[in-house]
Amino acid sequence: MTLEIQHGCLPAEPTVQVEAFVGAPWRAVKPKPVAGWTSSVTKQAKGGWHITWVNQGTPIPFGTSTFFPITVSWPKKPGTYGMSVMQLCPGSSYYWNDKYAPATASSPSPPLTPRAEVLVVAK
Repeated sequence: MTLEIQHGCLPAEPTVQVEAFVGAPWRAVKPKPVAGWTSSVTKQAKGGWHITWVNQGTPIPFGTSTFFPITVSWPKKPGTYGMSVMQLCPGSSYYWNDKYAPATASSPSPPLTPRAEVLVVAK
């Protein structure tokens, strides 16, 4: 699967680091190489994975998408699985973890910082 970071942080800051927190139902994860970035993965004590990508070259400009491919061992059970993502820029950051929900008078839809989600279907 591939994680896409669609832009830098506001106001027009480049992205210099991305961290993804993948839950325990994922049996294994391995980031694939991304030009100009190094990556690492650690298994969490309570299950799941923490993937970190650190920029080693020119940071992602504000208006540029960047793709972070990940090889995974899919969860065994069908369902929707979320992945929290921290996007770090020189002076700010975004924590992409808001679950999608229909809009209300006080809550936009889609949320401003939506959590990445994957639907796993049965064979």
